[in-house]
Amino acid sequence: MDSASTQPGRQRLDCIDALRGLVMVFMCLDHTREFFGDLRVQPEDLETTTPLLFATRWVTHFCAPTFIFLAGTSAWLYRKKAGGRRQLARFLFTRGLWLILLEFTVIYFGWFFSIGPFPLMFIVIAAIGSSMIVLSVLIFLPYNVLCAGGLLIIVLHNALDPLEASDFGIYSWFWKLLHDGGRIDLLYMDVGYPILAWIGVIVCGYCFGAVLEQDQEKRRRTCFRIGSLCVMLFLILRTVDLYGDPSHRVADAGWQIGIMSFLRCTKYPPSLLYLLMTLGPALIVLGAFDRTRQKTFAAEKPWTALLAYGRVPLFFYVAHLYLIHLSSRLLYWVVRGEPLSAVATAYRCFMNQTEFPEQYGFPLWVVYPAWLTMLLILWPLCGWYGQRKRRGRNFLWSYL
Repeated sequence: MDSASTQPGRQRLDCIDALRGLVMVFMCLDHTREFFGDLRVQPEDLETTTPLLFATRWVTHFCAPTFIFLAGTSAWLYRKKAGGRRQLARFLFTRGLWLILLEFTVIYFGWFFSIGPFPLMFIVIAAIGSSMIVLSVLIFLPYNVLCAGGLLIIVLHNALDPLEASDFGIYSWFWKLLHDGGRIDLLYMDVGYPILAWIGVIVCGYCFGAVLEQDQEKRRRTCFRIGSLCVMLFLILRTVDLYGDPSHRVADAGWQIGIMSFLRCTKYPPSLLYLLMTLGPALIVLGAFDRTRQKTFAAEKPWTALLAYGRVPLFFYVAHLYLIHLSSRLLYWVVRGEPLSAVATAYRCFMNQTEFPEQYGFPLWVVYPAWLTMLLILWPLCGWYGQRKRRGRNFLWSYL
């Protein structure tokens, strides 16, 4: 008898953890590029970027949508363990608050190694926390209503693009938090991840949890079908180029620029095309990971590494941020004689419109080995922490 029939629940969790681990590998690449690379050159600026730099940034776009979608899926699967919707709602609400607190304290310090001179950053962890808080209320709606609502948010939120925060007067801060993003002076906070579209993503991820309760072959087919449909819709809508993203393709500019402009979709806030482009392939990969015989993967080190990363996502996020920041400072100190904080320096230069230091940033041939080094260091750390977490009996472990 194969593992699928003996341990169906465990196998489903393995494929989810492996997918989460894969996108966290990409996330580590993106943050390594930010701390080690040259932020004066924007990867998606078609006039200055290179195909390799563009691809290095583009592949990391899969991280936030997949991460938030799987947060919703995990909430669905956690519901039985929690004991019902009321208990799940309490968990989602309190965990959401906890993530927002971490974003503004531990994670903020990890980015800058200082407190005060820079605005608070409302980015991915705060967006996940806020989406969880909203989901804690929405789970009491009927399933069909919840599914329809999540899909409508994803499909229609770009219709709100013509509205600007200034149109809302004293409530402009609310529109920035919900849809536009940007600086909220009242809170001294930069909103990088406005939450409306992410609420739609986490709701759809929650509803998708029902798919993972089907038998293995059916859920695999469903993953492939939904994922393929998303990719097809992206290709059609991007080709038509009439709706779904505020940025448009560049025509008649050469094949390299044409491909990059086709793939350059808006992340802040995430457009419909951005979400189709990222969640579609993610669901296809999820179906591919959900294999009949896990032993075909179990002996392979990449698979075990993905599981190690994906089972402790919050630990990985915090640990990788501090590790990359410290390592980049050490490299600047050894090579250039100054323990420079690259992200803090870039933020300060952008805020004050000042010149960057003369020796700033390393090329990609330094970024990629640094990225692989970070992953190798994090692998045993995540494995150790995962074992501690599984042995932990206190309910607080579920928040870590």
